[in-house]
Amino acid sequence: ALSGTWHIEGDSLGAEFSLTSNLAFSTTYVFQVLPGAQDKGHHTLASGYTAIYTTRPFEVDYFYPEKGSTDIYTSTSVSFGLTGPIDQASVDGAVSINPSLPFSISSWDNYISIYPQYQWATSTHYVVTLGTSLKAKNGAHLSTPFSLDFTTQPFMISWMSPSDGSTNVYRS
Repeated sequence: ALSGTWHIEGDSLGAEFSLTSNLAFSTTYVFQVLPGAQDKGHHTLASGYTAIYTTRPFEVDYFYPEKGSTDIYTSTSVSFGLTGPIDQASVDGAVSINPSLPFSISSWDNYISIYPQYQWATSTHYVVTLGTSLKAKNGAHLSTPFSLDFTTQPFMISWMSPSDGSTNVYRS
């Protein structure tokens, strides 16, 4: 049984059950209202009601850049959003980058951001992986590793001041 509180709407035509804690990952729940349940006006439910649903697993829900992206800026951070709060102690050992380079990690709640210590190398294909040692605060692990790959932009001039064709440019 789940712990929570029932809230009856003012007109007593509806009710809401508020949980006191989160549901477990990858779990099937059965919700039942038995025949004979009554509202404030003593109206009796003739037949029961059953709803069955399954919660999502602990998994990556959001990521940036998109898998297979090209021309990614060399200063771009890689970000992941997961379906639940992360056990922060599990993050460092769960991240790998190929080809390897020094990086730092920032993580909070259910988000992870990865920053190259200097910059990603130009014209390079990278694969960033979150391993199955990554876990949620409740102890659930990623069931399979999650990888995303991207290729950085080539070496090029991306900005210049003054821009080409400028007139009346200051001399100092």
